[in-house]
Formats: sequence, structure tokens, C-alpha cells
Amino acid sequence: MDSNSNSNISINGFSHSGLSEARQLRKQAEEDSRLLANRISLLRQEEAKALKKIEETRKRAQEILAARAKNEENQQQQRQAQLEKELENKKKAEEFKKQKEFEKKKRSALRNQMQLRAKQDALSLKEVNKRRKAAKEAQMKEENMQKMSLRDQIKEQQREAEERRRLIEEERRAKLKKEIAKKIEEENQARIEREQEIERMEQLELELIQRLQNTQFMQRNAYEDLENALSGNIDENLSAKYRD
Repeated sequence: MDSNSNSNISINGFSHSGLSEARQLRKQAEEDSRLLANRISLLRQEEAKALKKIEETRKRAQEILAARAKNEENQQQQRQAQLEKELENKKKAEEFKKQKEFEKKKRSALRNQMQLRAKQDALSLKEVNKRRKAAKEAQMKEENMQKMSLRDQIKEQQREAEERRRLIEEERRAKLKKEIAKKIEEENQARIEREQEIERMEQLELELIQRLQNTQFMQRNAYEDLENALSGNIDENLSAKYRD
């Protein structure tokens, strides 16, 4: 019994020591895991910061390059505008010079033309007056011819207007005559129809008179027969008439 007790104590002591060691090892492993997780988290944070810094640096570099390119483009546009302005000024100066030379030549040509015209006027004044007189006479003749032609046109228009009025009046009279003839024909036709109707009515009247006379004759006979019957004067003819 003592040996069994010692054996249990030994086993219990071994078990307790192993459990404590296992717990210690587990806790150490958990602590190592926690520390490792913290280090990994810090590394990831540092990596994210580094990547963000890289992105910001790249973005800044792109902005600087874009600004530099924009500045270069603006300078190029300014140089181009300056060059175009210089060319435009040069072109205007050349055009002004050409215009000035043209005006000079124009004034010279005008002076020469005026001098030539004055010389020609002095030489041909008499001829000019003669031509003016002839032109005036021709104009007066033309105006007289136009007036005569206008009078003839007015007369012709008046004649045509009179002819149109005459034709219109003839057409109106013919139309009126036709309408009157049509009305006369309609009146005659109505009269004929009325006369035919009167004739039919007269024939009907004769027939009605004849029928009335026959009816009255039959009525008188009936009255006579009635009187004979009432008076008792009945002969064979009367009996046979009412027997049938």
C-alpha cells in the first residue's frame, strides 16, 4: 500500500511538472506569435507608407514635368506669336510702301489726264457745242416721236376698251334675250301643263256629274219603291226586284 502511494505521488508530480512546462511553452509560443504579428503589422504599415511616399513622389514628378512642358509650350506659343507679329508688321510696311507708290503713280496719271483733257477741250470746244446741239435736237425729235407714239397707244387702248365694252354689252343682251326666251318657254310649258290638267279636271267633272245623276235617279227610284211598299202598292216588278 505504501508503494502504491509513492507511485501515485511520483506520477502526480511528473504530470504537474509536464503540464506547467506545456503551459509555459504555449504561453511563450503565444507571446512569440503576438510579437511576430506586431512586427508583421509594423512592416506592412511601413511598406504602405513607403508605397504612398513613392506614389506621392511620382505624382509630384509628373506635375513638375507637366508644368515644365506647359511652360515650354507657352514660351513656344509666345515666340510663335512674336514671330507672326513681326511678319505681319513687315507685311503691313511693304503694303504701305506699295500703296504709297500706287497713290503717287495715280496722282501723276491724273495730272496727265487732266492736262490732256484740258488740251482736248480747248481744241474741240466748237465740235463739242456742235455735238451738243445735234444731240439736243435728236433728243427733242425722239421725245416728239415718243409723245406721238404715246398718243397712238392711248387711242388704241381707248378703242380696245370701247370694243370690249361693246362686246360685253352684246354678250349681256344675248344672255338676257336667252334668259327671256327660256322664261317664255317655261311659262308656255307651265300653261300647257295647266291646260292639260284643266282638261282632265273637266273630264272628271263630267264623269262625276253623270255618276251623280245616275245616283240621284237610283235614289228617286228607291224613294218610289219605298212609298209603294208603304202604301201597299206592290206589283210583280217590285217584288222581283227586291227578291233578286
